[in-house]
Amino acid sequence: MAKKINFKSNEIDRVSNALKDFKVEHVKVVYNKHEPIKCFIIVRNCLKDAAVKVIREANIPVGRIKSVRHYESWAIRHDYYEPKKK
Repeated sequence: MAKKINFKSNEIDRVSNALKDFKVEHVKVVYNKHEPIKCFIIVRNCLKDAAVKVIREANIPVGRIKSVRHYESWAIRHDYYEPKKK
């Protein structure tokens, strides 16, 4: 299972960059065909607390957090970030 994090503002790139800086694995989902543009971030359940903490430290208002299934299929279809293993 995973969590879908919606935002009140349309700052998806800023959120994604903040999560990359702190090496939090996530999927960035953007649908350009819709008006207004739909965008959200998906993180695994085990990383939800870390992701929300990073987003709040970046002063980005978090909208709604919902459950979503099939994290791997979302990652295949959209922009996926996985930190490098050392």
